[in-house]
Amino acid sequence: MSMSVEGLAELHLPRTLRIRAAGHTLVLAKRAGESTAHVLLKAIGYARYLPQYPGLRVEVSIGERYKPDLVLLDDRGESRIWIE
Repeated sequence: MSMSVEGLAELHLPRTLRIRAAGHTLVLAKRAGESTAHVLLKAIGYARYLPQYPGLRVEVSIGERYKPDLVLLDDRGESRIWIE
């Protein structure tokens, strides 16, 4: 079965989504106004890239202005990987 990103918006998603990837558990909360597709794409991105980038983090503020969906920071706190 194939499904487009637009089709993901029709799926029912509980308020929280728990996934396991590369031995880690991630709990994502669906916020008011956030689409189901966006939450699922964050989960898919995390599961896909965590094995390759074990320090990948979800929704971490970078400075005062940015908060990427997924980010990998270097030792200086600068982004190496930025997934939106």
